[in-house]
Amino acid sequence: MKQLAALALGLLAVLEPSAVALAENRQVNADSLYVRLNPQGFFVGTLYRNAGFYRQQTSGDYAYGYAGGNFQGCGWVETAWTVAGGNTTPGCTGPGFTGTGAASRQYLLDHYASRVNDYIPGQSLPLKNAGNAVRIKSGVVAGFYGNYRGGSHQNLYFNIDASTPLAWRWVSDDGRSVAVNIFPGEPNALWGFVLREKLPDLLPYSDGVSR
Repeated sequence: MKQLAALALGLLAVLEPSAVALAENRQVNADSLYVRLNPQGFFVGTLYRNAGFYRQQTSGDYAYGYAGGNFQGCGWVETAWTVAGGNTTPGCTGPGFTGTGAASRQYLLDHYASRVNDYIPGQSLPLKNAGNAVRIKSGVVAGFYGNYRGGSHQNLYFNIDASTPLAWRWVSDDGRSVAVNIFPGEPNALWGFVLREKLPDLLPYSDGVSR
């Protein structure tokens, strides 16, 4: 029994330092870096160069923790685009969500979204992993932003209009903003947010019906 106890203590001593070393202040080392709901999952916001990120968990090429900048919340980022540094205060009390497929879509609906382009209540639609093509209303100019937090759009990139190709993915839980991908499928494709009122009243869903 004593030998087993000693072995357990030895293993704990080996494992504890790596767990402690995982928690680390880091900074964004890129012009911009997406914050995601889960590793390789839904886009929920953006960090910019030198923004802080407190790493608390890793999964493959992604790290979970508290994202600073104008995001100010918990999420996943690509580890390769961060470096040690900064002084972000830890703010995530539980582990990061790592579910995939329909589970990730449901988690998005539970925490961020009121509508998703491949989800209709009462129907079983496959996860599309992409947006549905739509355009800004004719004659309207819309700001394209990197973040939508607390009811406010932040980090304006530029203005877009009906000539800009885009695809919508999800509508915010308050119904005021839409996560969209501009120039989808192109090398310069970019995720961000636009005001819901700038898009058509009916949005096209993945089943081919506009609602």
